[in-house]
Amino acid sequence: MMKRVILGVLFLCVVFGQVFAQVTFPSIFSDGMVLQQQTDVQIWGWAKSKLVTISTSWNKKTYQVPVNADGSWRTKVATTKAGGPYTMELKDDKSSLVLSDILLGEVWLASGQSNMEMPLKGFKNQPVTGSEEIVSNSENSSIRFFNVKNKSWAKPLDDVEGEWLSASPATTSNFSATAYFFAKELHEKMNVPVAIVQSDWGGTLVQAWMSGDALKAFPQVNVKTSADSMYSNKNESTGLYNAMIHPIVGYGIKGAIWYQGEQNRHEPELYSKLFPAMVKQWRTEWNVGDFPFYYVQIAPYIFRTPDKLSTKLAQLRPYVPYLREAQMQAENVIPNSGMAVLMDVSSQFTIHPPDKQSVGKRLSYQALNKSYDFKDVAYAGPVYKKMEVKGPSAILHFDHADGLYLKDKASVNFIIAGADKVFYPATAIIEGKTVRVESDKVKNPVAVRYAFDAWVIGDLFNKENLPASSFRTDNWAIGEAKNTEIKAPVEDYVAPKTSYRNIIAIKTTGNQLLAWQFALPTQSNGRETTANATAVHANLEASALKRGPGVTVQAGSARGFNGHFPTNKDFKSAEKSGAYYEFTVKAKPGEKVSLHKLDAVLRRQSGSAYIYRWVYSTDGTNFNKIGAKDMEVASLSNNGEKQPSVDLSGYKDLQKVPSSKTITLRLYAWGGTSKDRKTSAFGFGKSTSQGSIVLNLEGVVTGVSSEALQN
Repeated sequence: MMKRVILGVLFLCVVFGQVFAQVTFPSIFSDGMVLQQQTDVQIWGWAKSKLVTISTSWNKKTYQVPVNADGSWRTKVATTKAGGPYTMELKDDKSSLVLSDILLGEVWLASGQSNMEMPLKGFKNQPVTGSEEIVSNSENSSIRFFNVKNKSWAKPLDDVEGEWLSASPATTSNFSATAYFFAKELHEKMNVPVAIVQSDWGGTLVQAWMSGDALKAFPQVNVKTSADSMYSNKNESTGLYNAMIHPIVGYGIKGAIWYQGEQNRHEPELYSKLFPAMVKQWRTEWNVGDFPFYYVQIAPYIFRTPDKLSTKLAQLRPYVPYLREAQMQAENVIPNSGMAVLMDVSSQFTIHPPDKQSVGKRLSYQALNKSYDFKDVAYAGPVYKKMEVKGPSAILHFDHADGLYLKDKASVNFIIAGADKVFYPATAIIEGKTVRVESDKVKNPVAVRYAFDAWVIGDLFNKENLPASSFRTDNWAIGEAKNTEIKAPVEDYVAPKTSYRNIIAIKTTGNQLLAWQFALPTQSNGRETTANATAVHANLEASALKRGPGVTVQAGSARGFNGHFPTNKDFKSAEKSGAYYEFTVKAKPGEKVSLHKLDAVLRRQSGSAYIYRWVYSTDGTNFNKIGAKDMEVASLSNNGEKQPSVDLSGYKDLQKVPSSKTITLRLYAWGGTSKDRKTSAFGFGKSTSQGSIVLNLEGVVTGVSSEALQN
């Protein structure tokens, strides 16, 4: 832990035998801190004397600061260009305090709710893609984090709990994944120290991050008049601002990044006013002008049909695209701002998308281009500008539209309506920097919507491979328009009840296969149970997950089974043994299936380490590697922890698998090659000594006719 070092002459209280430092700071001013370079940064604290002297080693300057009657003091000190480590010494008439290992660089505030808070190690059963390798290679003293401890309070506080930590394998697993990838990208591009002041809390409303004064303009928001005490509810209005923002207001920052909005999905109209008001309030209190404010548009989510949802989520679902719209429109309201779009990196199985690297990078693109003048860095996908009507066609115009394209050459995300406000599925055709949208059901178009639903996968991009936000050309109220021939966008297929664990669900919409999820079969009373289930979909079949002949099943377990893989020294011997798990996706005649994302999470695996590899085949016989290297994972023994997990993702390399009528995927595993890895076993099931593997696969079925779409 970084500690303040007290040097020099200290005031000694002889009567009590105690040593007191006369000069004190808020905890954010401590060893290892990073100060914003080339500006005047505020420094403040408390003292018992009448005068405080500050000396800074980076420019050899000295400042004398008078202490107020209440013991507080505040001043500004000049910083030079990035560098360090430096020291800062503070003296009064009886003591001296030295802060060491100070860097000058770029400082950003990171705030919001759980998607900003989500650490590199992930949440329980919700990993961050590629986190193990990223954490193991994260040693870098020029990237530093100060994580504000979560607290909600009734009155503004003067200090927070936290400490400055440098990036290393021992620390980064607890850093915000989004903020870490943002900082890493800035550091690599600019080669200067980058620091994150992380102040976030999952499941929180924007109202909680605002001051009482800012909320006076919103009488519909209840603000309690409370004593100076802790709030038990983290979503009490003003509570998080009081405890987690107010104490750090004024600390020198370049700007802020923000990832929040899920908790406000039920009130998009109010959010459209609250969010800009919060940014304005923070900027006013920092008093350094309109500092950059870059934020993340919430990812698509809520994937089940209304009859499969709780009443609360079913009621919430129609509001979600309007919340994304409110965030998109905020760019035009908040000066010096920018939004990162996540229409293509969301996950239908969790509100916390595992691909946090894309999120952090897209925020960094905003900062690099707009705040640091890297004009060669593209920061935005296509942005809807206007619509013109030509006969039965609606022509959509966009900014940032060089190289406009549809990811799968055909989109299922455009719908079109006439004056009757009834929307129909539409055909979208790219024409230069425009999109022509039309349907034979709408002769006189009035409105077009793109990806305007709670759960979608965006497919409109520009040449920089950045996605367009969902948008609409109309201003009709929620529920005013009607969707026809657009049935539930996600159909669920659930395995028969006789299967203890097999295919869990298959998700489809139109001609696009959104995702399907498998879990390994298990045993019941010593007998392995399976289900020969396939997808109920007009254009696709998916086999049940099965094990290869080289996997043995341990009998006698009523709650699961262990899939034992032979001890092998290399992949060839593992391949010969038939030790694999396999599933096949098959398109109907005349069509093809392409895959673009795979999340595979192994949980509760106890015992030895292993090596694994993904392979694929388009003919069911000849298999090719996915990725160039075998991947090695250490033991996942519980060690008192609940459900340890590891990401077996083949996300990027999976995109290299060619489109085909049939694609078979296999997961091989075998014993490690080092001396301490003599055996290998996949433990699956639900008992505490075993585990489970869940595969979430996304892909697209192409070549489907328009008639099939409408059916």
